Amino acid sequence: GVLAMALVVVDLAVNLGPTGTTVALVQRADAGERHFSTGFWLGTFSGFATWAAAAAAAPWAVAFYHEPLLASLLPVLALQFLLGALGSVPRALLLRDLRYVTLSRIDLVVTIVSGFLGVTAALLGLGVWAIVIRIMSEQFLLTTFPMFLAPWRPRHFIDRSAAKDLFKFTFPLFGIRLFQFASRNVDKALIGRLLGATDLGLYSRAYALIASPLGAVTAPMIRILFAAFSTIQDDHERIRRTYLRFTGALAVVMLPGAVGMIVVARPLVHALFGAQWLGMVIFI
Repeated sequence: GVLAMALVVVDLAVNLGPTGTTVALVQRADAGERHFSTGFWLGTFSGFATWAAAAAAAPWAVAFYHEPLLASLLPVLALQFLLGALGSVPRALLLRDLRYVTLSRIDLVVTIVSGFLGVTAALLGLGVWAIVIRIMSEQFLLTTFPMFLAPWRPRHFIDRSAAKDLFKFTFPLFGIRLFQFASRNVDKALIGRLLGATDLGLYSRAYALIASPLGAVTAPMIRILFAAFSTIQDDHERIRRTYLRFTGALAVVMLPGAVGMIVVARPLVHALFGAQWLGMVIFI
């Protein structure tokens, strides 16, 4: 529950910042070295600004949630965005080269290693910091692996023309990002404020149990679709047809799965988490 409180603030900070460097570099068909170097420095400055904003928001978060632990959690968790910025260009290069198998292998290895570290930390009695260790180790590995597989170093500083090209894509997404932030976090903020960390923990675990299978299916597909759409971005009709087929197929798979999750919610929660987490069932 405390971690979910912290992540609301971190998510707000990153959505208020000028993020989107990786997707802008993938989307722009004629991106060159000027764009890559500019995107790297803009992403790095954005990551640092996000970390500073989240750290500065810590006292406000403590006052809002009445949870002193947030003062130490927020500055550490926000470092993930600075780490992510350092690996944004190598990851964009892998996506532009359509190296989906490589990216999938990276994601698999990262999930296993970070999960092992998180479980180990939990067994050592580190409490909420075990989850922080899992999150931070995951981001560290997601940054370092692409840097080794797509070796690249910035050759220029910020080029004004290239920055303008990238901002043409990222700035219009600002309103969409804020809407997505609200849809993901307003409920968590209110539950944390009104009901406390325990109920928020149950709610966030229930949400994750539902969202994780969906994310496991859709995240790789969306990544592939975005890179593929970038190569045919001028063929609007083809993009429309492909998108509609994708969402239709996804609905056919996921809607029955959601109904099944509701039916087996109680025995599933008991088997996966134990009797002490049965409070999740009502949220599912």
